[in-house]
Amino acid sequence: RQEPGGALSRGDSAAVSPCHTVTAPGGRGQSGEGQEPGGLAQGRVPLEQRDFCGHHLLRLLRCHRDNFPVPWGCHALHHAWDSCQHHDYVTRMKEFERERRLRQRQKRIRQRHGDSE
Repeated sequence: RQEPGGALSRGDSAAVSPCHTVTAPGGRGQSGEGQEPGGLAQGRVPLEQRDFCGHHLLRLLRCHRDNFPVPWGCHALHHAWDSCQHHDYVTRMKEFERERRLRQRQKRIRQRHGDSE
């Protein structure tokens, strides 16, 4: 669990993105903003983009709407959304790799027990 100041309560030294909160070892919590799916629908966020970083995209789309025809005023929000998307991708790949290695380990253990019996 992440404290409001950004420090981890368990004393871990791993860096956690502000848009990711860890709830259990190997698992992820909800987005840091606590954005409801209804808020994303109300903000007209496309279905394929209502993901873990949807709260960043909602703010970006609102900024684009409010600052129309000058989109360069939303650079910081675009960077935050892009960064969250990257961190989400990296986290999913790490979770996938961890699960793959655990499956391989279980397979090796089953083969060893099958050979010894």
